[in-house]
Amino acid sequence: MQNKRMIKGDRNSEMVRLEQAQATTRALFSLREPWRERFLSLVASMALGRSAALTNPTPEQVQQWLFQDSELCREVACLVRSWSGHSVLNGI
Repeated sequence: MQNKRMIKGDRNSEMVRLEQAQATTRALFSLREPWRERFLSLVASMALGRSAALTNPTPEQVQQWLFQDSELCREVACLVRSWSGHSVLNGI
C-alpha cells in the first residue's frame, strides 16, 4: 500500500515540476527582444554550466532543463518575476 502512495506521490510531483517548467518556459519566451535572447543565453549558461555556445535554445530544450533541475526552474522564475513584475509560479 505504501508503495502505491509513493508512486502516486512521485507522479504528482513530476506533474507539478512539468507544469512549473512549462509556465517558466512560456514566460521566458514571452519576453521582448533583446531581453528574451539575453535571458535565454543566461539560462543556457546556468543549465549547461559553461558559457552558452547555444545562443538560441528551443522552448523544448529550455523546458527540459527546467524540468530536470527544479532549483534552476525556481531561480529562473524569480529572475523573470523580478524583471517583468509578473509571478510565473505560485508563490514565486
